[in-house]
Amino acid sequence: MKRIEHYIAIYDICNNAQRKWYNSATRRRGRISRILLEWGIRTQRSVFEIVVPPKDLPKLLARVKRFLRENDDKFYLYPLDKRSVQNTKRFGKEIAILQDIFI
Repeated sequence: MKRIEHYIAIYDICNNAQRKWYNSATRRRGRISRILLEWGIRTQRSVFEIVVPPKDLPKLLARVKRFLRENDDKFYLYPLDKRSVQNTKRFGKEIAILQDIFI
């Protein structure tokens, strides 16, 4: 069985203005994006294509989880098998970079 290494990571950090941690949401958002940039590239503001070896996945998830507020924030990690990665169609600005990293 082949191990999954490619993922799409998506996060949504709550910006609840009624709460006192409004500014901390911006900091947490920045910290999570910097963690994900260590593993791949940003495809949209809160969407990343990352490559994580199976042995490092628990470490990545633990680091991200430290900055999430369970009752307000969301984080999704979608696995991509090799066939999905090869069949992905990419258009636009960073195609060459993506193809070098992910294919």
